[in-house]
Amino acid sequence: VNAEDSVGGCLIVMNDNHKLVEWLAYNYHVMPMRHLIIIEDPKSTQNIDRILNRWDGRMDITRWTDDHLFANTSFNASQ
Repeated sequence: VNAEDSVGGCLIVMNDNHKLVEWLAYNYHVMPMRHLIIIEDPKSTQNIDRILNRWDGRMDITRWTDDHLFANTSFNASQ
């Protein structure tokens, strides 16, 4: 799939590892999604590293934190 025929997405996750595996696979093959920005909720208790590592070399995944979203710390949910 070339860049012109692929899509990108943005996803916020919190304790959905069981759904994330299937969501990534579906969107990779069906859409075809090749670029993803993913934001892990700071209150999440599950680690998504192993799931995302499966896609190394297949999909461009950028991880954002709430610091990317809120410059003003008064809105930072992790505090």
